[in-house]
Amino acid sequence: MTTREAKPGESGTLDIEFFFDPGCPWAWITSRWIHEVAAVRDISVHWRSYSLGMLNEGHDNPAFADKRAMAKKALRMIEALEVEGRNDDIGRFYTEMGTRFHVNEEPASDELMIAAAKAAGVDDKLDVAEDESWDPAVRAALDEAKGMVGADTGTPVIAWGEPRRAIFGPVLSPAPTGEKAGEVWDAMVTLTGNADFWEIKRGRDGGPDFS
Repeated sequence: MTTREAKPGESGTLDIEFFFDPGCPWAWITSRWIHEVAAVRDISVHWRSYSLGMLNEGHDNPAFADKRAMAKKALRMIEALEVEGRNDDIGRFYTEMGTRFHVNEEPASDELMIAAAKAAGVDDKLDVAEDESWDPAVRAALDEAKGMVGADTGTPVIAWGEPRRAIFGPVLSPAPTGEKAGEVWDAMVTLTGNADFWEIKRGRDGGPDFS
């Protein structure tokens, strides 16, 4: 994807890539924030797959088994949609899955994924969900994201600009809305524009807030 660097307040659309695992609650919140940013800043979002299951191979928590199984199938579908240039469909599919799984707290299952696919109009790709031949493409997207931000990170990963700039995060809870979302975006772009900046973090005192 061709990108153009833009600073807050500049004219011209800034294309960003948003790497996500559909089972990650923190990526879900950040994705809702980026939707808010798109409403108040001139950005376009290119949805990309990120597999936490592949990232944590051999070390994953068994409690996440159902979620990882659902995400694995969904990520294959996302890669198939990516090949066809169906970015908006990926965004709708993610919204339908995330609303059911994260917000409505439906259990991770094939049934959830199928319902989300039908609601998003991507049920023509449900056959891909069981097709392991798409796994190398999922892994390639994961490797691309890790190559930009490092292996000791997770999802979401956001990348933009020329020269390329990428971060893990931001981790938000709940998602800022309206102009506040735009202000967080502006601050992030400004901070990461400093070549000397590497990391900023503070502890969390609660779980994800989907409100």
